Amino acid sequence: MKTSLELLALAALGALLAAAPAGATVLGPELVVNGGFEADYDTTAPQGWSFVGAAGGAQAAAVVGPSHSGNELYFFGNHVAFDTLSQIIPTVKDQYYRVETWLAIDNFISQVNPINSIDGEFNGQTFLFAQDAPDFPFDPFHPNAAYVLMTADIRAYSDLTLLQFMGAASTGDVYIDDVSVRQILPDPIPGGVPEPAAWALMLLGFGGVGFALRRRKAAVAALAATLSLTAGAASATTVDFFYELKGATKASGAFTYATGKTGVLGYGDLSAFKVTLEGLTYDLADALALTNYNYFAYDTAAGQFVPDLDACGSHGCGFKRTLAATDLAFDSGFYFNVPGSGFEEYSTGQGSGFDAIVFRVEDAVPEPAAWTLMLAGFALTGAMIRRRREDHPA
Repeated sequence: MKTSLELLALAALGALLAAAPAGATVLGPELVVNGGFEADYDTTAPQGWSFVGAAGGAQAAAVVGPSHSGNELYFFGNHVAFDTLSQIIPTVKDQYYRVETWLAIDNFISQVNPINSIDGEFNGQTFLFAQDAPDFPFDPFHPNAAYVLMTADIRAYSDLTLLQFMGAASTGDVYIDDVSVRQILPDPIPGGVPEPAAWALMLLGFGGVGFALRRRKAAVAALAATLSLTAGAASATTVDFFYELKGATKASGAFTYATGKTGVLGYGDLSAFKVTLEGLTYDLADALALTNYNYFAYDTAAGQFVPDLDACGSHGCGFKRTLAATDLAFDSGFYFNVPGSGFEEYSTGQGSGFDAIVFRVEDAVPEPAAWTLMLAGFALTGAMIRRRREDHPA
């Protein structure tokens, strides 16, 4: 028969494994119909899509320029009115989906003052945006070099979700290709529900604790107290973020918050923050001190920044931002626009364009107090077991 010490070890193992995060992210099957516009392409509304407008359409690559893959693409044509291309996607309520589109812009009339706009939305949330953007560049001899990947992970709130693109260009064309929507499996929310195997191990562990209570009450009580205090102790979640252009990192940073916090977080909810751009790094104290156009909004459920499309500050309103903090004179600080635009570091006057913001959530790490409690508890348990043996020699 197993000793109570072995059962205690089993209990501890079960509790620790139950706290482990779920497995790696896996993408489900493709949900977009004709996302590459290869079927029934010579029309404004290719197979699977609905169209409202005047001058857009899916065309052969040989007609208007290179596609990202295959032979066709979709373009929003040379006029100022907006066209809308849409498709209803079957989804599962409260599940997350990876939405992707390859985007290219060709300003063949005016490179100096380009006039164009493209907005991609899924469930009303923007995952693609560019306005008055330059070429990416457009290169007919190297088709894939013309395109950038726009992507986001977005939550669905119903069984049917609207995917739509609204575009216009008076100095050229805006192209999209290889549109994709796939369910993310498992749920990517940090700190999600443990998998069934973890629940089984946890229950088995607590069963071992219950059995051992009759044999080593003092030792088990100490261990149970330790596990309880450790589980209740605060832990921190760190999120790394990267502003990228064609897969190359142009700026990066990280922020940390208490794992129990949910919803949309601001600078005041963070325990640590830093962002590095153009060779300079700003920390949380810097960001809080720079009050002009000051902005941080991270949605813990969506796992991404919430863009502000009407920012106000010393230079007025109507500006777009995803992350910002400057002084009144713009002599110091940083300002990140939305994907498809750019950012600037004001003390150097330097900046860069970017087309995507990538996030990486690190596993929640117990605070130092939690580690101290756990180690103290195991030390106390060991001492009690040793004393028990000394009091009752074999």
